[in-house]
Amino acid sequence: MKKIKDLSKNERPREKLLANGSTHLVDEELLALLLGKSTTKCL
Repeated sequence: MKKIKDLSKNERPREKLLANGSTHLVDEELLALLLGKSTTKCL
């Protein structure tokens, strides 16, 4: 299984979400977003 850091920027779940919306993500990508680290920059 690939790590998020190993994916190209256009394959990363967060970037896909911002570019295309949540309807274009598979369950695993949505889960990766929920379980991923968040920072104060995101708030």
